[in-house]
Amino acid sequence: MAQSKPIITPENLQVALDELKTRVVRPEAGKGLSTNDLTDELKAKYDQAAQKVDSISVPTKVSQLENDSKYQTESQVTSAINAKVSSVYKPGGSIAFASLPELSASVLGMVYNVTDAFTTTTDFVDGSGKKYPAGTNVVVVDAGSGSYKFDVLAGFVDLSGYATTSAMNSAIATAKSEAISSANSSTDGKLADYVKSADLVPVTTEEIQAMFDGWDA
Repeated sequence: MAQSKPIITPENLQVALDELKTRVVRPEAGKGLSTNDLTDELKAKYDQAAQKVDSISVPTKVSQLENDSKYQTESQVTSAINAKVSSVYKPGGSIAFASLPELSASVLGMVYNVTDAFTTTTDFVDGSGKKYPAGTNVVVVDAGSGSYKFDVLAGFVDLSGYATTSAMNSAIATAKSEAISSANSSTDGKLADYVKSADLVPVTTEEIQAMFDGWDA
C-alpha cells in the first residue's frame, strides 16, 4: 500500500498565515525596528535620558552642600569639647602662690590649693589687688579669645575694710559714754530739771508713815 503524504489546502494555508501573524511584526508606514529592538523615536529618547544621567554633577565637598541639618564643623566640635573640659575640675594639688603654673590650655580645669596667703594679680578673673588667706583654691578657666585665667573657688570674702563686731561694740560704748558725759556737763540749762537715776533714793517706811500723821485727828 502506498504511503500517504500531507498536502496543503487553502484552508491549511490560512491557518498557517494566521499563526504566522502572531509570531512576527508586520511593517507599518512610518514605523520600523532598529537593531536595539526599539523604535527610532524610543531609542532617541533613551539616548537623551542617558546623556542627562551622565551630565549630572555631584558635589565632592561638604562645603558645596547646604548645611540644612546644622552639622557641626571640626572647629565647632573642638570648641564644644574644650568648653566641657573646662567645666570639669581636676585636682592639681597644693602649691605656693609663687609656684602657680603658667596659664595655658594644658592646665585648663586644674584646681590648686594655694598654701600661703596671697593678693590677686591681673592673671585672675577678679582682677588684681584682692587678698585671700592660705588654703584658698583656685582653678584655671578659659577667659575667651584663647586666653586663660585663675578663678578663686573659695567662698572667702575680703572684709578687711569692714569693722569687726567687737570694734563696733567698743565704738558704740565710747560714743554713748561721751554723749552722757557731754550731757552732764552741759551749761545751757536744758538738763537742770532732770534727775539722774543714780540720785534717786527709795523712800523709807518712816517717811511714808509721816506723810499720814494727823489724818485721824
